[in-house]
Amino acid sequence: LQFMMPAAGAVTQADIDDLKEQQTDLNGQKNEIKEKLNSLGDDKDKALEKKKLLDEQCAVTQQEIDVANQQIAEYDGLISDKEKQIAETEAKEQAQYELFCKRARTMEESGKSSFWEIIFKATSVTDLLGRIDFINEIMDYDKQVMQELQDLRDKLDSEKSELETAREEQAEAKQVLMDRKAELQQQQAE
Repeated sequence: LQFMMPAAGAVTQADIDDLKEQQTDLNGQKNEIKEKLNSLGDDKDKALEKKKLLDEQCAVTQQEIDVANQQIAEYDGLISDKEKQIAETEAKEQAQYELFCKRARTMEESGKSSFWEIIFKATSVTDLLGRIDFINEIMDYDKQVMQELQDLRDKLDSEKSELETAREEQAEAKQVLMDRKAELQQQQAE
């Protein structure tokens, strides 16, 4: 069995999924060896064959440990990437929030009547239509600012959820590592 080394660059969920698949394959190999060992029983004539199978079992368990270590390292990279993404999104959200607050202050200071004043100060129909277009552009811009703020908040929630999932999966990989180390010690003792 050959282990896939991660490519240089960002860690992807696909890299981690490949390692999970390797873990499953190794677990299957280990179960096959266990069945062979059980079929040998305590037959002294087959002691050498049993030792060989036990050695194979230890080797497979060591491979599982190696894959678990690699998985944990991949999760470290994934978690680091997610934390950077969250920091960037939080900075963008803060900037967008400040823009939103600035726009709200401007609107409050100018008052709602200012829109009507702009319209009623029109000197001709052409001027009136131009003023209405100007007001519509301002309103569209304000809606865009609010939508971008909401989109950034949604993105931030999603990134935080992905980060939490990665941390939980890394904790599971660490538990698998501890279990495999204990299992290897037991196999070596046997």
